[in-house]
Amino acid sequence: MIRQRESFNIIGFKNPPLVRLEQCFAEVVLGRPSAGCKHYGICKVERLHFAKGRWQSKSSCGCINRTKALLRYKHNNYLKISFWKTSLKQEILDKYFAEGCFMVDEEYTIPSEVLGTDIQIPKGIYNFDESSGFLTIRFELTQKPKSRI
Repeated sequence: MIRQRESFNIIGFKNPPLVRLEQCFAEVVLGRPSAGCKHYGICKVERLHFAKGRWQSKSSCGCINRTKALLRYKHNNYLKISFWKTSLKQEILDKYFAEGCFMVDEEYTIPSEVLGTDIQIPKGIYNFDESSGFLTIRFELTQKPKSRI
C-alpha cells in the first residue's frame, strides 16, 4: 500500500487559510445616493475598463463629482479606496477633502459586479492618507459582506 505524503506549511496548517485580496480600477461618484449625488459620501462605484488606450466607464452619469480610484479589498477585513490625484478637480478637493477627513453621510453598498461581493461602507467620518499620487481612505469592515460565490 502506497501512502501519499501530506505537506504542511511552516505554521503547521495542512491547508493554509486563503487570503482574498481583490483590486480593480473604478469610477467613484462622490455624494449621497438619496440626494442625487449631492452632499457627502459615495454615491456610485463602477468598474473601469481599459479600451482604446485609456480607462473608461460604462456609466452614463453626467455628475461633475466623478473621479477615478484604485479599490483594494481584503475579504472580511478592509476596503481601501485610493483616489488618483490627477483625476480630482479642485472643487472636489475643496469640498470632500479640505477638512483633513472624508465624510460619508449615508451607508453605501458597492455592488458585487465591482469586486465580486457586495461591500457595505458605513456612514461615518474617515481619515485619509496622502501620498505623491493618491488620497487613500481605509474602511474597516465589521460586517461580513454577502458573497456571490
